[in-house]
Amino acid sequence: MKKLLGTLLLATVLLTGCGSNDTQDPAKVKEQLANEKLKLEVEKAKAETKKAKAEADKAVKEAKKATKDGNSNDKETKKKINSASTWTKEKSRELADLMAKFGTVMGQDYDEAYPSGREINYYGYHYPNDVSKNNFGVNGSAVNMVIGDQTTDKNAYQIVGIYSDIDHIGFGGAHLYFFTLKDNQPHVLVTSQNQGNAENLLYFKESENKDLVTNFESIATGNGHNFSGPAKSKKSSHKFSNDTKIAITNEFYVWATNQAKKGDMAITTLYFNHGAAGRGDWYAETPDGKMLVQDNKQNLPGSDAFPIDIIGGMLFFYALDGTVGHDDKINSGATADGYTLNLDESLPASKYILGDNGVVYEFKKAAGDGLSTGSGFAECNDDGSFNTNYPPTPLIVSEDAAAQAKLQELIAKYS
Repeated sequence: MKKLLGTLLLATVLLTGCGSNDTQDPAKVKEQLANEKLKLEVEKAKAETKKAKAEADKAVKEAKKATKDGNSNDKETKKKINSASTWTKEKSRELADLMAKFGTVMGQDYDEAYPSGREINYYGYHYPNDVSKNNFGVNGSAVNMVIGDQTTDKNAYQIVGIYSDIDHIGFGGAHLYFFTLKDNQPHVLVTSQNQGNAENLLYFKESENKDLVTNFESIATGNGHNFSGPAKSKKSSHKFSNDTKIAITNEFYVWATNQAKKGDMAITTLYFNHGAAGRGDWYAETPDGKMLVQDNKQNLPGSDAFPIDIIGGMLFFYALDGTVGHDDKINSGATADGYTLNLDESLPASKYILGDNGVVYEFKKAAGDGLSTGSGFAECNDDGSFNTNYPPTPLIVSEDAAAQAKLQELIAKYS
């Protein structure tokens, strides 16, 4: 359009000249054209400046909006953190309700030591009073813990709840939970330590139970909890027939045999056995709840009492005769022989237990310790109650990432 305007101007000049009897001075015509061209360039520059200003104004508005949104998010985060730092009686009531439902789902019974003030004797420590000894460790390092808001130390764990099932589970398998805030952030700490150590510390770790951790975080920030129960609703979503369990175990065992060979170890499917026994079901304790190991089909207490079912298992060990890989000898004797035929007790061994929740658990034997086919398991009483006199030594979640991935692969394959 600018080109057309220039052409029209030139025509106007020429026509004006033609309408006159005077001859136009070429120099003046040239000067006039130059002036018109300059005007066009000025107009163009003004338009570009206006556009640039509009774009700049838009950028400023967007920047202001982003800053406002950022401040809003910061305020929201700050509000959330501050709400966690303010612990209230209502939050304590929510926590008590959470632990009651959590205990039902896990097949455990928890008592509150704090804030109720009810004394719990945890293997010689009397809580909540003995919190004042402050002899605690978390993930291997000594830490500072206090009851309530008795400190301004941001690195200290502020205890807002203490729960344990020790009065209902007996020696060896109890749990102690400290619900804490550290620098206004919620932390669920748990220990099953039942023996002393050279450091004279009671060592905790961060709970691996996502449901418990998530719901405590929700309580801490003032939103209550949405933990559901009872046990039937928390039953594993993976329910397999015996044939499917055997298929999964066999495929896992083939993979595990190759792993054993890499470590110059032997492996056997003899992970569990027992002689004459009562009528109750056999089970194991895990960080995720009780696992049904052998269902005696008498509802004592029955499969609905267990959030996890066993799929199968195996034992990694060092053989007396030097066998590497699959070993037949260890499983060739009578039930009473146990592992004596070919297990070297001077060296470590580990049972791998496959849960239908997709988790590989372990029962580890240290070098020099004894091991039986019943290690890691216990039988329920004839009335269906759990064995509090001789509870099973709890299994742990295996740190073998390759094994966890393999089980997940097989769960997906057979689901």
